Order: sequence, then structure tokens, then C-alpha cells
Amino acid sequence: MAIHRSILKTWQLGTRTFNRPNIFIAGHLTRSFSSTRQLSEAGKITTHHGQNCSPPRAGVPYSPAAKANGLVWVSGQVAADATGKYLDNGLSVTEKSHRMMQNVKAVLEGAGSSLDKVVKANIIFTKIDDDYEEFNEVYKQYITHNPARTSVEVSGLPKPADIEIEVVALA
Repeated sequence: MAIHRSILKTWQLGTRTFNRPNIFIAGHLTRSFSSTRQLSEAGKITTHHGQNCSPPRAGVPYSPAAKANGLVWVSGQVAADATGKYLDNGLSVTEKSHRMMQNVKAVLEGAGSSLDKVVKANIIFTKIDDDYEEFNEVYKQYITHNPARTSVEVSGLPKPADIEIEVVALA
């Protein structure tokens, strides 16, 4: 059973304030398409589902990437291939990290950006003490310009994931 919740956001247009729900677009990742929703006279959000660019979102209503106001937000990427099959848990952190970074790269490129344009990265670990250094060795191979970054440990991620990365990049 999936639980969906809508969070209201407020936008101001001149002297008028509007409350509108977040925009979620779910779809299959085997097709390429973009969708645009006008938010105000000044901005729009475009969601991206690139051709085999990241694992499918098993019924979860969000996009691999959203682009607005010159930025691309990439949803959390885990160690899964383009069909949604998770890599074996017995694999090393290095192997899982390469898959995650390849997913991020593909999503960014599908949205018209690249790893060179990443301005912020968030890394989520379930075992930060064990996996941090090994993940960093892979991360440095893909993102060499040292953008802002946050690393946190959580008690769990959607199984069987144990590391996840999300980024924000220039469009």
C-alpha cells in the first residue's frame, strides 16, 4: 500500500499569494518525455523521465529529476540498474557507489545538465562509519570540483538500499 501526501507550497505573484500542491508526475522510465507546469509568470517546473536513465520508481509518485529556475534537482539514486533491479547486497560499497553515480550522471544528462554542474550533494548512509571513506573514493572520480555536500546516517532506506545520493545542479 502506498501512502501519498500533498504538501502545500506558497508562491507570491505581485501582491497576491497562491497556495498550490507540489507537482508529482509518475510514469515509466522506458520512454523519454518531459512535462512542464506553469507556476507563475516567473517560473516553471519541468520533470524529466529520461530513456533508461535511472531505476523506475516502483509506484512512487515522483520524477528522477525536476528542473526549475536554472537548477536541476535529482531525486535520490541508489545502487539499482535501469530496470530497477538492485545490485546484490554482497557487493562492495565501491561497486554500489559506481552504480549510484552512473545513475546520477544519466539523470543529469537527461535533464540537460552534467556532473560538472553539481552545486550540492546529499549522501545518505545506513552505516556511515563503515562506508564513508570507500564511498568518497568513488565520489571523487565523478565529481571533482568539490561542491557543497552533506552526509548523514539514517536508520534505514528503502530495502535493500544502504546508500543513497541526491544532487542539485545548474541546468
